Amino acid sequence: MTPRDEICDASCQEKIHRPSYRLGGCSLSGHYGSMRGAAAIILIRGGLHMPYRAIPEELEQWCEQVKLDTETAYLSYGADEPWKQSGMSGPEQRWKALRKPVADAVEHSGSFLDIGCANGYLLESVIEWTKERGIAIDPYGLDISEKLIELAKERLPAYADHFYVGNAFAWIPERQFDYVATMLDIVPEKYEEEYIHFLLQHHVTPQGKLLLLKTGAYEEPEVWLHRRLGRYGIIHGRILNGYDPFNNRQTSVAVIHREER
Repeated sequence: MTPRDEICDASCQEKIHRPSYRLGGCSLSGHYGSMRGAAAIILIRGGLHMPYRAIPEELEQWCEQVKLDTETAYLSYGADEPWKQSGMSGPEQRWKALRKPVADAVEHSGSFLDIGCANGYLLESVIEWTKERGIAIDPYGLDISEKLIELAKERLPAYADHFYVGNAFAWIPERQFDYVATMLDIVPEKYEEEYIHFLLQHHVTPQGKLLLLKTGAYEEPEVWLHRRLGRYGIIHGRILNGYDPFNNRQTSVAVIHREER
């Protein structure tokens, strides 16, 4: 899931390049916080209507820069090291140590959306890791980059129609998912709380779970998640941790139950 550890972050997901669009639902102007739940743009792409909501121009511009940085970083690596095309530096052992907690948070079969899926390698890994416990996920992915989404489709051709190019701050899916995973590393703090509630409202099924990832030095991510979610008054379940076997790094995954938030 993009962003990844120590290469580049892109949880924002740049908005899709629109060959044509029409406005619908509400005005594009107004404070971002007031847009919760409002579909501001209806994208027409390939005959499909894809609802978007309005976001601030500064956020759109920031997402565009992240898109460029991400493509430059991730696409500089070859397909023989797919974890690096998903933003993880170092050997593959590091990838498993720091990303397997995502799969460990999956307790039953169901749909799984990776926000910032990059080349789809995390989804492929979660499929394999959960299968070891007799769990089957139906994978979906959203990413900033059309180029990376094409790689994801090539990696998981059986699920090619499960991948979307879109801005995670604005994209409203036509369905909801049992599990939604997103990384908070570079989500701007001023938009963070609203972003979490937006995902819980529009992306997660009523009995589903939102998986919030945070990376950092040893012990810092877990402490950060406890404090930040406490500040927002968001109740979370367990926090799972993965530890870097080579460096003083850690990934923590907080499990948010939509029905308990």
